[in-house]
Amino acid sequence: MIAPVAAKKSRRRLSEPEIQDMHAEMIKLGQAILAGKAAEPKPHDRITWGFQLVIGFDRLKYGLHVEWKDSELLDILTDFKNLAHEQHQPVSCTVPGLAFESVVMGTSGRQGGYAFHLSSGDVHLYFSTRKNFMETPNIWVDIGSSSCWVPGYQYIIDMLEEFIAHHGGKIHKTGISEVHLCADCVGMDISQLEGAMHSYGNWITRSNKFHPFYERELFTGIETKQTQGRLGLSDDRCDYFGEKVESGLQLAKGDIMLRVYDKVLEINRDGAKQSLFASVWGKEEYNDQPVTRVEFQLRRPVLRQLGVDTYTDLLEKVSGLWEYCTCNWAVLCAERPDKQNRNQSRAVRHEFWLAIQKADWGSYQPVVRKKIRALKDRHQSVDQFIGIGLNIATIDRACDDVEDVISSLQQVVESACRAKYEEIGKSGFPVLLEKLKRKKSEIWPYGMNAEVHGA
Repeated sequence: MIAPVAAKKSRRRLSEPEIQDMHAEMIKLGQAILAGKAAEPKPHDRITWGFQLVIGFDRLKYGLHVEWKDSELLDILTDFKNLAHEQHQPVSCTVPGLAFESVVMGTSGRQGGYAFHLSSGDVHLYFSTRKNFMETPNIWVDIGSSSCWVPGYQYIIDMLEEFIAHHGGKIHKTGISEVHLCADCVGMDISQLEGAMHSYGNWITRSNKFHPFYERELFTGIETKQTQGRLGLSDDRCDYFGEKVESGLQLAKGDIMLRVYDKVLEINRDGAKQSLFASVWGKEEYNDQPVTRVEFQLRRPVLRQLGVDTYTDLLEKVSGLWEYCTCNWAVLCAERPDKQNRNQSRAVRHEFWLAIQKADWGSYQPVVRKKIRALKDRHQSVDQFIGIGLNIATIDRACDDVEDVISSLQQVVESACRAKYEEIGKSGFPVLLEKLKRKKSEIWPYGMNAEVHGA
């Protein structure tokens, strides 16, 4: 497949007769190729792996546990949210200490008790009024792709810390919710990986979910073809010719996943990102060279299993995370490995993947994935529960009958649970839920939602 042709900076709008003529020429060309009468595109030159690697975070989500002392910030946010409700739409606002050029207050917050939503570009800040800030973050931050690169996630984080200090807040701890680690291979055309990357059999991976992405080939004229746009014609199937072209893939769908895709193709309809990534890649135009992106998405459950809880952990262990992702969780092989053989360490790695594995993230600290296990034994707890339950049944003079014992204990447990639910604790929540939350932290210190391989 010939790479897409760079778009010209200015184009004359075609007249209706010209469009009809072009459409007719496309139909003739499509019929000629299907009949085998037209020349096929020339194959690529000899494949080389001398591409440039540009690495970084492409998205970062984290929570802040902040103690506010006599701060007027929540009152300011309340006033702006009321204004947004009155106008039935998000409103521009000026929040003291927040150094964004423009800030918008949304009409709604976020699930989890976050009542206020401020945004600037693709940076989103959510604020909660909860008092038990040590148990659950009361500020949740989502730094999108563009801002992660320019001005950079570190700049955003430093600015938010200054903003919190400006309003008398004290950050007690942070918790990473999600991070996207990516490597952009500048000069690497994804079509060079056809046959290897798009065959699930060539992957050694802990995931059993494999999803390729496709773009259908279209014609731009009689001399070449590309995968972008429909030339302003229509969505009708008659505008399509040729076969579907694989433009990427995804492994898994859950707390850890991998995407490999054509980055130039992804942003060719997003003008704002085109100039940004041209600068990131050191090019005049975003499509001066092909770019293949390798991106791993890691969410909190698997991050905690790998020993990454705070932002400091992330910076210290990012090289270890990349090593785990590219060497343990997913490996692309040059040839289909023998998957019946449990020892697959001798499988020949693809040269492209070897280059990806060597991406230099700076200081190295290895990570070890700890499988989620409950710190309490369920069978032992059941035995203890039965013992205590029989004590209660005996005190209540239950009959020597299993049905009577079960009925008596059901009534006791239901009554006690409802009483504890109606009782409100110091945090303002039911005592039953407070105790349940503490038990979850004790028994599942790495989180309850363990990532299942292949999920």
